[in-house]
Amino acid sequence: MNLAVLILHFGNPQNTLNCLSSLEKSDKTGIRLQIYLIDNGTGTDFGKKKNMILIRNEKNLGFAAGMNRGIDKAIKSGESDYFLLLNNDTVLPENFLQKLKITKYDITGAVVKYKSVNGKWIYDYGGLLNGWTGKTEHMEKTKYDPDPVNYKPDYFSGCCLMIKREAFVKIGLFDERFFFYYEDVDFCFRAKKAGLKLGLVPAAVIEHELSSSVGKWSNKAIYYNLSSHFKFINKHLGLKRPVAWIFLALLTAKIIWDKIFMKAK
Repeated sequence: MNLAVLILHFGNPQNTLNCLSSLEKSDKTGIRLQIYLIDNGTGTDFGKKKNMILIRNEKNLGFAAGMNRGIDKAIKSGESDYFLLLNNDTVLPENFLQKLKITKYDITGAVVKYKSVNGKWIYDYGGLLNGWTGKTEHMEKTKYDPDPVNYKPDYFSGCCLMIKREAFVKIGLFDERFFFYYEDVDFCFRAKKAGLKLGLVPAAVIEHELSSSVGKWSNKAIYYNLSSHFKFINKHLGLKRPVAWIFLALLTAKIIWDKIFMKAK
């Protein structure tokens, strides 16, 4: 397998170094690896790393545009058949790449393992999309399920997403109108619509420090989530848009209410 690994850096440099270190220690038997580290405007000095190409964006372009700079360079190099996208706050087990390379899909997801606010491990098996409201929901378990035969996700998180070269050729790169959130949903939605195969490799488990760059429910995260949700509705839901707009308006009102009044209690 000729694999390009793309890591988008924005935030804690130590997270990125940990991710790079886990890649370095991973079992790469049968894998020709090239790393693309995309710095989203931080100017951080990472020094020289083996098999790593550093791409610097002048400012924070968001996930879609930031990743696209790396993907475009990797595609033009002509050296990679698969592209593994990683958040900088992910850590790979030693056998992760070996588990992932058995994929038979055009777009491949892994099980994303993260800690909840109470310190318990949660296992994310991908997401579901409501076709009427554009609402997304992650399929999560408190115990690892090695054989999730009934899980049929509509999308996988961009924090760990492996994409075959042909998928980019067929549907293009990420939509840069999505600054943060929904860019992965949009990409997977377009891929499935184009007839590409999307699936999970349940044996591949990766650890993620959830939303470390903006905070899971910070005001910034909420803003980007709601605005990207709105853009997805307008782009994809057609005649269903009025229903989705009403849902999003009610959701926004609830969030504002909770932020103002529940916080005061």
